[in-house]
Amino acid sequence: MKHFLLIFMMLLSNLQAGWMTQMGEIQQHDVVQQSYLKGLLTRNTYGIYRINSDVDFDLLRRLYRENGYRLFWEGKRGSINALLTWIDRSEQEGLNPRRYHQKQIRSLSTALFEERFTNPRDRNLALVSLDILLSDAFLGLSHDLNEGLIEYRKFQAILANRSKREQIDYKWAVAPPKYDYTKLMLETLNAGNISEKLKMLVGQNEVYRGLTKAYRKYLRIRREGGWETIPSGKALRKGMQGPRVDLLARRLSITGDLDPYHTDYLYFDARLFRALKKFQRRHDIWPSGVMTEETRRALNVPVSKRLAQIKLNLEHSRWEKESYGNEYIWINIPDFMMYFFSGRRVALKMRVIVGRKKNPTPVFTSKMSYVVLNPYWSVPSSIVKKEMLPRLQEDPDYLASRNFKAYDNWRAGREPIDTLDVDWYQYDENSSIPYIFVRDPGEGNPLGKMKFIFPNRFAVYMHDTPNKALFKNSIRAYSHGCIRLHQPQKLLEFVSSRYSAESMLRIQKVLEEGKNESVGLTRKIPVHIRYYTSWLGENGEVEFRKDVYGYDPIFRQIIKNSD
Repeated sequence: MKHFLLIFMMLLSNLQAGWMTQMGEIQQHDVVQQSYLKGLLTRNTYGIYRINSDVDFDLLRRLYRENGYRLFWEGKRGSINALLTWIDRSEQEGLNPRRYHQKQIRSLSTALFEERFTNPRDRNLALVSLDILLSDAFLGLSHDLNEGLIEYRKFQAILANRSKREQIDYKWAVAPPKYDYTKLMLETLNAGNISEKLKMLVGQNEVYRGLTKAYRKYLRIRREGGWETIPSGKALRKGMQGPRVDLLARRLSITGDLDPYHTDYLYFDARLFRALKKFQRRHDIWPSGVMTEETRRALNVPVSKRLAQIKLNLEHSRWEKESYGNEYIWINIPDFMMYFFSGRRVALKMRVIVGRKKNPTPVFTSKMSYVVLNPYWSVPSSIVKKEMLPRLQEDPDYLASRNFKAYDNWRAGREPIDTLDVDWYQYDENSSIPYIFVRDPGEGNPLGKMKFIFPNRFAVYMHDTPNKALFKNSIRAYSHGCIRLHQPQKLLEFVSSRYSAESMLRIQKVLEEGKNESVGLTRKIPVHIRYYTSWLGENGEVEFRKDVYGYDPIFRQIIKNSD
């Protein structure tokens, strides 16, 4: 028994000695790695070794300091491979893999996995460098997938400064969800679910998914050499021949407007005519089927510029994460169109008039809850001060001559004040005018026969208008911010048949009688007012529009500064 006890004590002593030696080596290993980490994070260098990549050292110093200067990624080969897969995939989401140290991470991880380092110092430096690059790549990629390269706070700050400088009220109320990306990285590494977490950050919104397809298409076109410039000359039309016709055919085939392309397409036939009209519609040019100078200039815009236009729209589309759902109204300001989607298909569309440049329609989401028939028009205070007050000062009878009434506390049935008894010169543009100006329902009312209400802090709604002439114009920015509908009756019929308990017969009777009445909806309809100068249209074609409010240069500058 004593003999066995002696052997056990000897074995225990040897194990303790080995364990102590191993612990000493581990501690020494940790001390070395911590030293390398501090050196690289503080100076981006350790001896002659340097990280040759753009890294957010301020954030990483804080992150590693809180972690006791220990490595995050050591021994997590599965997580490293998953992150590398997402870095490679980032191009499909409109991002640049080089931004996330693609080559450096792949090179270092391969060398470490294949044990190419024979010198312990080199191996530790490589291990530490890889950890830094992986952390920076995850933080950068997760941020960019979620928020994009356009920092929302910077955009809002620029917008606020521009509003102040130009005295124009620019409003954009669609913001990306916020995440603590360092916390997300730690949770992800502990759970080992990088792919799942990064996928969660990728938007499922219809506009975003469409723009990624558009981006991939034009990226492929650029890699294949783009398109040739069509020289100036006479307008090309159906029946004409010559080498410029062939150039036109080749140009249209590259973007899929003409399919398929035949070699030496020298005759302007019916197929080419239809293809050119398709191109013109996609670029908001009158679809005449004639290659006018305006059309030629649009055809000659380089693929790099079109790709950049898609890119900046793709970036701010990342701010929208969720799908719009099965039923919703989508109004795209630069397109001057309203689309009613039902069952994910366009069930109704019509032309709209949006706010003019001095009164831009805000970008936001709300839900339509009721329709007002034969509405009163309560004039917004901004219009009263800037447009009506100067005229009242010149002519106190101005309101009555235009069927307006003024109230000191308006509600239906209240008696109006006598505008001739008011000294309008006591007020100016900065005054608080204690009157509400109202126009009764009926002929000449700017809201026409109906308005569609989706409550919001901007007091924006859709409405009818007695002036239909402006709808024929391609650029339709004329309102004070609200949205005028070309065919409001069609929207009323569509909404009442699906979302109201009231019959269309009764609604029509109320309209004819001129009675002011509200019709509630049994289900609220999401209304998304957006601003995209490029998107994937209802037929799967890439659409391009003019930047009516001048937002694109702001996006472009922020993206440029982020690179």
